[in-house]
Amino acid sequence: MNKTILKSIACGALVFSTVGCKEEQVEVTPIAQPSGRSALIAALETQATGLVDSFNNVLVDSQFLKNLNLENPPEKISMETENDVKKAIDYLLSNELSDNGATVYSPDTRICSEILAKNHPETCQDVFSKIKLAQVEQDASSGYVEIYLANIKAFGFVYTPELISAQVDLSALLAALAKADEIIVAHQEESMELPSSASGNVSVTVAQKLGATVVDLTVNQKIHIQGVNHEMQSYDIAIEAGQNAATVSAFPAMGVASLQVNIPAVAATFPVHDHDNINHAVELSFPGGSGLATLNNAMSMIEFSGVKLKSSTVSAKADGQAMAQLTVNGQVDAQVTSYQGGHVGLKFLSAIDGQLTAVSNPLFSEQGTITASITQGTEAYFAKDADQAKILAGNFQYVGTQDFLSNINATAGMCIQGDENQDLILQTVVCQ
Repeated sequence: MNKTILKSIACGALVFSTVGCKEEQVEVTPIAQPSGRSALIAALETQATGLVDSFNNVLVDSQFLKNLNLENPPEKISMETENDVKKAIDYLLSNELSDNGATVYSPDTRICSEILAKNHPETCQDVFSKIKLAQVEQDASSGYVEIYLANIKAFGFVYTPELISAQVDLSALLAALAKADEIIVAHQEESMELPSSASGNVSVTVAQKLGATVVDLTVNQKIHIQGVNHEMQSYDIAIEAGQNAATVSAFPAMGVASLQVNIPAVAATFPVHDHDNINHAVELSFPGGSGLATLNNAMSMIEFSGVKLKSSTVSAKADGQAMAQLTVNGQVDAQVTSYQGGHVGLKFLSAIDGQLTAVSNPLFSEQGTITASITQGTEAYFAKDADQAKILAGNFQYVGTQDFLSNINATAGMCIQGDENQDLILQTVVCQ
């Protein structure tokens, strides 16, 4: 990830959770005094520092990633980017006024010409001229901030010395973005192709706890998003409510991070092209899932614990006809280790098996079943740039029928490789 992308992400995040990072007086007075604005800045800087340190120390400096010898590894957030962020905050919290107990800021549009859109700032300037930020203090160290675009509240967030928590109503956010899109189109620029409707409520919280930076996503109210893409194909996504749908905890000083997921059920319809470039509507029914993934750089390892579906079956249809069904029994407890030179090792700490059944449908004509099972203690080794995997221990069984006809029983010392002509067919081969 290069600096430009990181800069865009950082500044984009400020646009949506902005209000709090530069602090001076809420009142118009030449004497600098402690204020609610300074408390807001302190809260945002604390969270920003935690996020930057976590990204730089846990991910960019990750021994796990370094071993993989990636062609385009992520880069650290540089001082240049940090200075741009501070400058962006300075511009965002400009032109302050008092209004019914709130401090209202009107961003300086130089944020566009100097940071966000240096080459073509006109559209950006027009959008930012419609943005207002309103801060209401609860006490000397906490309060609430609301972000408005063209007098439509996009979302708001709470700040305290320990955390920042944004509450987002998707219908309100969509309405605000629609106003921004009107401005973009009026400048003869490409539309954002926003959904036609969106409902639901989510919260995103960033906090510092015992040396860790914790980011939590919760779906407070069922999400439902509908729209049409640029090819005039419809999509429809529904996500059930669920607490702590995803929680990331990073310990920068230790080089350790974890991702705990409790993904709620998802029902989605979206367009997919077939081999003749014809669109088909695919319906996916996902029951939700849970699990924990931990990155330990001292061991160059990612460990997966208790990764499982909330019910055993995932199903899909194409144009209303049955397409495929996946049934999984058990859970994934596994370790993925990276080695110098880009090699990867995989070890299963628990047994797992599953079956995929595909039937001929409007999207593809292949049909048949694939049954696979992995015994506890099975280990595999993937050499860098190799097109095969070597079984070091345990047992891997794979049986395919009809169009996926195959039957392998791989044990220690054997190698597995995919069929060049078909993605779902595996076979044992002589190890190279």
